[in-house]
Amino acid sequence: MHINKKCEMLIDVQPYVWVAMATVVLVVVASFLARLAHGGTEAGGVGKRAHATAIQFIDSAVRSACRAEQDTQPIQQLSDSQFGLAYINCGRLLAGSDATLEDLTSTRISELHIALKAQQRDALTTIAKACPALAPSRSYAGSG
Repeated sequence: MHINKKCEMLIDVQPYVWVAMATVVLVVVASFLARLAHGGTEAGGVGKRAHATAIQFIDSAVRSACRAEQDTQPIQQLSDSQFGLAYINCGRLLAGSDATLEDLTSTRISELHIALKAQQRDALTTIAKACPALAPSRSYAGSG
């Protein structure tokens, strides 16, 4: 006798999970609609608010570079240089290109990026000399 049983696996999902998922979907849809309404008509789909935010990111990157240059503690120099690099990358994502960022901020983005990478490298070298156990086993840094 062959009995065909249907195997069902029921997963008990808590109500707060559904509420969280609905909230995320709602925020994503609202963000998408707001972006279309405020910035969708400009060149490249980047609105004035995105440009203003990109300018703020580059200003923060410049401040981070200045702080990293003046830091006497290598851990703080590393932190400041990494924040600066993150700010540059965020600005690049919002503006779409270094040329746009340079027009908006009158800052040479590639030079700022190189300076921050050098500060990061210096901090890592100093940290590795002070504590060899923290030295990277392989170098991932390029030659530039």
